[in-house]
Amino acid sequence: MNENRLCIDLCCGFKGLSGAFIRSPNWETVTVDIDGKFNPTICADVRALTFDELLNATRLKDFASYQKVVMLMSPPCERFSVAALRWGWPKKGIKEALHIVGSCLEFVAM
Repeated sequence: MNENRLCIDLCCGFKGLSGAFIRSPNWETVTVDIDGKFNPTICADVRALTFDELLNATRLKDFASYQKVVMLMSPPCERFSVAALRWGWPKKGIKEALHIVGSCLEFVAM
């Protein structure tokens, strides 16, 4: 059976999570990152990314046309780490990091 499969990797960075999907001929993969050096499919801040921009980057242009959709999210996590508690927690910049996490989760809800 030939299924249409889509992997969406938000905050993809070096594509460590989506690498296996990218290498598989059975999956279409759309990557998103704010930093162009990672060569994402869409170079954008997920907080400003629209559903239509994400949809337009897919081959079928309609999420309902995919039998399987996997969403991966790797928002910056250093603000949540307790590894260096001596410098205090929560760490400065956690509000921005939480906005990124929230934006990623909104795409799941859509």
